[in-house]
Amino acid sequence: MNNTIYKYIYLICYFGIVILFSLRASKVIERVGKILTPILLLLLFLIIVKGIFFSGLSIKPDIYPHAFKKGFLEGYQTMDTIASIAYAGIILKAIKNGRDLTQKQEYIFFNKSWSCGYTIISFNIWRLCTCWSKNALCFGYK
Repeated sequence: MNNTIYKYIYLICYFGIVILFSLRASKVIERVGKILTPILLLLLFLIIVKGIFFSGLSIKPDIYPHAFKKGFLEGYQTMDTIASIAYAGIILKAIKNGRDLTQKQEYIFFNKSWSCGYTIISFNIWRLCTCWSKNALCFGYK
């Protein structure tokens, strides 16, 4: 197979996922929570396991000079900040959806949700940093 076929396979998969999640706006949060999040956590777990148990790979250190700086500076051009505001509105609407909650109950529900998510994300980032530090010599760091 050549590279153009892989590009088309990627495009079909990507837009298939987008269509799946956006057909009904009221079900976006439910679908992301039930389908996409477990898949992403599984893939992240596999990356962490591979980094811990299959380290010592030989990697060229200077494939792309100043990759972190360029990625950091250009990463904010993806409108992540603006999108997070929109997602927050969608999530808050989903919390209220079908529930007759007082403002205090909404606040408690929201705090439980973000603290659970924060804990899981923090643990995953910690594990990825552990994998990176374990494999730092492969990247040319001492």
